[in-house]
Amino acid sequence: MPTRFTLHSAGPAVARVVLAFALVLGVVAPAAAVDVPRLGSQLTDEPGVLRGSEGAITSALAKLQRDHGVQLWVLFVRTTGSTSVTGFADQVAAVNSLGANDALLLVAIDDRTDSIWVSDGLPQISTAEIDAIVGNEVEPRLAAGDFGGAVTAAAERLGLAAGGTSPGPSTAGPTSAATAAGTPARTAAASERPAPAPSSDTGGSVVTGLLAAIGVVAGVYLVAVVLIRRRSDARTGEEWDRETGSLARRVNHDLIATDEGVRDAQQELGFVEAEFDEPDVAPFRTAVDQAATEMKGAFAIRQQLDDEIPEARPTRRGMLEEILRHTGAATGLLKAQEDRLVQLRDERRRAPEVLDQLAAQVDALAGRTEVARATLERLTAYAAASWQSVKGHAAEADKRIAFARDALARGRTALASEGRRAVGGAIRDAHGAIGEAASLLDAVDRLATTLDDTRVRLPDELAAAATDVAAARRALEGGDGGAHEPAVAQAERLLAAARASAVANPPDTLEAYKNAVQANAAADSVIAALREEAARVARRLAVLDGAMRSAAMAVARAGDFVETRRGGVGREARTRIVEAQRLLDQATAIQLSDPDAGLQAAQRAQSLANDAYLIASQDFTEFDQQGPPRGSGADLSATILGG
Repeated sequence: MPTRFTLHSAGPAVARVVLAFALVLGVVAPAAAVDVPRLGSQLTDEPGVLRGSEGAITSALAKLQRDHGVQLWVLFVRTTGSTSVTGFADQVAAVNSLGANDALLLVAIDDRTDSIWVSDGLPQISTAEIDAIVGNEVEPRLAAGDFGGAVTAAAERLGLAAGGTSPGPSTAGPTSAATAAGTPARTAAASERPAPAPSSDTGGSVVTGLLAAIGVVAGVYLVAVVLIRRRSDARTGEEWDRETGSLARRVNHDLIATDEGVRDAQQELGFVEAEFDEPDVAPFRTAVDQAATEMKGAFAIRQQLDDEIPEARPTRRGMLEEILRHTGAATGLLKAQEDRLVQLRDERRRAPEVLDQLAAQVDALAGRTEVARATLERLTAYAAASWQSVKGHAAEADKRIAFARDALARGRTALASEGRRAVGGAIRDAHGAIGEAASLLDAVDRLATTLDDTRVRLPDELAAAATDVAAARRALEGGDGGAHEPAVAQAERLLAAARASAVANPPDTLEAYKNAVQANAAADSVIAALREEAARVARRLAVLDGAMRSAAMAVARAGDFVETRRGGVGREARTRIVEAQRLLDQATAIQLSDPDAGLQAAQRAQSLANDAYLIASQDFTEFDQQGPPRGSGADLSATILGG
């Protein structure tokens, strides 16, 4: 079926000619060919940039087909290789037999190019409308990293065009790809249908004119490519960076969205002030100011990233993440206040019901104060220092309860006179008083539970502390642990203090338990340290024992060798054997008193004994082959006997 193309670049025939000229002139580098994909469904996302948007896209595509009879196919690829985006769209349409009511949106992520192909079966969608959709809807969203939004916007605008309603200018503004950072550059847009091909009897002048026209178009195209490349090089390409592009797109989206949220909150502040009393307004105003401060910090970092000084990729990533922390903090502040205002408005709407609920809570608290008084009376069985901090809590709770009752009475009066604003203030005051009274009574209950639990556990803790302190003292007396004497003495003092507090009248169980725990911990630390030292000494002694055994074997071996070959061994080997034996005896004598020095002596003895054995072996070998060495026992015997 005949088709026409409404594309994001020059037409296929011109593109091929221009590409040939560009390759000849070295303007465009050759690239590898890419296989044309088979479309298994209307949405094909090879790079995976549409994750999370599939539901919205599928709904938009279904609505376009249901309401306007247009079946839009969406294809996202990494690259179109050596084929232009327009030529690739042509091939995709041909391979997948697109036609009739079909359209195709093609985006090449790595190439930063995009194209829309529309079948001849949709003549109601004009080329100008397609250009408007691409320039005003698709490309600005691609630049912002909103890939899913680009697809849904294209579907919506194609539906308007197919229904006879011109898409018109986008609310996003007429941002073109040449000026949007990270957006594929628009080299040309087909504004008319391709002219009919000349018939076979066309004269040479027509051919000459056509070739001249192609040459002009090629020249213009080359100039445009150079200019676009220069502009592209001047842009950071931040959002298309393979490693940080996704983060940058999220940052740029959040910056705008959060800034809009802050501005909306600043505008809403006046309405909140008119709706609520100052105590309810103050938290909202503070949150808005803090959110605005967070955004100032975020935009300051964004400005640093946008200046002419490029940052290294790790630095840029850190700065982008810092912007997200600012926008996240601002969003959290506004969300908390939004939830609070929703609750306040709901309470006003349900004012009669809320007043009844708060009255029931006040009655329950009044009953708890009587229980708290009885609890405080029971706590006098413990030392005053244990419960002095909650002594007046029951009386203070009574005051809060009385204030809450007054606030509820004001609320009912305001409700009867339709004073909704006053009702909100009364509810707020009652909430605050009820919360404070509950906190006072909770503190009494917690302290009583703690004292009772401590009284039960104190005897076992005292016994455990006494056992450990005694064990620490015995361990200290049984070895060289003088460095731990202060710690053991402190543990004994803590144990004595714990026992004294436990038997006082009235007993101070909290103080006794605290001192017992500390005494136990101090004693355990001493015992652990002494055990570690004993283990360390044992390890040193084991090493020393092994070294002494090795040294003794080395000395015995060397001595035995000399003893059996005295006639062929000189003085040097004999000297080393004697010194090795002396060091071995020294190591044996000091192995318990100074293990480290003993280890050194044993190791030196072994080394000398090994040397003695080697020297003795050499001496005897020379004696056996050449006669007695100089200074040997044989020479001495010959001298005595007169030669």
